[in-house]
Amino acid sequence: MIHKRSIIFIILISQIFASKPLSNYDNRYSSQFYTQQFTSSEAYGIQVSTGQFNKKTLSVIASLILPGTGQIIQQAPIWKSALFASIEFIALYELWHGKRQAEDLRNKYESFADQYWDVSRWARTSLSLLSEIRLDYTEVYDVSVIGSHHLLLEVDGRYISSDTLHYFPELNATVVRNRDFYENIGKYDQFVAGWDDALNDWYIVEKDVGDYVEIIIQTPHRNSYLNQRKDSNDFFNIANFALTTIIFNHVFSALDAWIYSKKMEPKSALADKKMRILLNSETPGKISGIS
Repeated sequence: MIHKRSIIFIILISQIFASKPLSNYDNRYSSQFYTQQFTSSEAYGIQVSTGQFNKKTLSVIASLILPGTGQIIQQAPIWKSALFASIEFIALYELWHGKRQAEDLRNKYESFADQYWDVSRWARTSLSLLSEIRLDYTEVYDVSVIGSHHLLLEVDGRYISSDTLHYFPELNATVVRNRDFYENIGKYDQFVAGWDDALNDWYIVEKDVGDYVEIIIQTPHRNSYLNQRKDSNDFFNIANFALTTIIFNHVFSALDAWIYSKKMEPKSALADKKMRILLNSETPGKISGIS
């Protein structure tokens, strides 16, 4: 008797749990529309998401390396690629041209200074020039060997400050022609006596700096030297601006490629659907699921 009851119990349990696996294979127990739609949407969503991720990443990296290529990968309007490529080409040319012109002019003004400015002359004539200028401009004190700035000198393999020449003006010293040297001899009145035309051709330039009028001791050679330095620095500024433009062009091209990819990215089939109730196709009025 117990054996028969056990068999009947097993049969009942099998029938109860058999409905769930049957629903996966028999369309009578689930909506055919719901099952097919979910499977198709899931596969489509995975495929699009993976493809868009790879394409978006590739376009951003490509634009960072060469502006405009990311737009080509994203099939953006051709004018975008042409715009970024044109900016890159022009900026690269200006960078190359600006640096070359700046270096050429730098070599010229340095040669000019080597020819017309001498450290021994500066040490010997600074006091004489100052005395001559102060006859008419008593407020001038800047023309001096000792001042707020100095040059680096070499004497017998040792490096000393140019202040030493105030005490030993005939010292056989060689000036170190470094960046500070080429800047100082043009920028500060302290070194104006070193120009070969300082004693005979000096003149005064009054510069309004707001609260007062600055008096600048000028000579024709010093003025020419300053103009040459300005032209060289202008080309260096052009090159620096071109380099900045190149960096921003790479960044903006990559950013544009990323924004365009987000804008054109297809929405997944599940993301653009509204919620709705699905009815069983076999039994009208019976709810089979929610989409």
